[in-house]
Amino acid sequence: MGDTKKVQKSIDRLERQLARANHAEWMCNSEHEAEQRNDLDIASYSFVGEQRVHFNDLAKLAPVPVTLRKLGELHAPPTATGSSNNKMIEVAITGNEAEEISVLFHEWTHVELRHYNDNKKFVDMVSDHYGGMSMIVELVLATSQEFDTLRRGHELLAESTSYVLCDYFGIASPRKYGYLAGYGISDANIKDFAGDISDAALKIINKIEAAHLVQAA
Repeated sequence: MGDTKKVQKSIDRLERQLARANHAEWMCNSEHEAEQRNDLDIASYSFVGEQRVHFNDLAKLAPVPVTLRKLGELHAPPTATGSSNNKMIEVAITGNEAEEISVLFHEWTHVELRHYNDNKKFVDMVSDHYGGMSMIVELVLATSQEFDTLRRGHELLAESTSYVLCDYFGIASPRKYGYLAGYGISDANIKDFAGDISDAALKIINKIEAAHLVQAA
């Protein structure tokens, strides 16, 4: 079973790091902009310890098939490094295994928590209400505070869980706190969702450890 105390320490560390940032400067309204914020000069995740799991092994354990694709060829915005739905996960080839693992963990969390289904249910509801008129549906989705809140919650859980998993398994991911800050996510949000983050991380940790993939630290 996963080490609950170690997971909580990772969550506490993430909370402290986000508390140091001035998130007001990094608010944005789209996944594309959040990905761009990840390239800005906000501290990268930094963990102590040696990497104890590897991408190819993890991909075999994911709940849906995992495919590596060239950046820009994913079913996602051009700058995105990952995408997923209830049938597949795509990870962009970056040449950095640690980064690819962190993206895999992020998308794996989306799949485990059925975020794609939540989004689709909302989109279908709006589409039915407006008779499937695509232009109106796109406008409503783009301006819907409810849909925005739903998406931000999904990204908070997915990226925070990825952070915890990387920390747990010694993955030195180059991803930055700017991704979370780009969605307007703060330390207070991490505190509010700490239980959900821990549950999601432990679910994946237990699956990895049960498969005996973890190398000795």
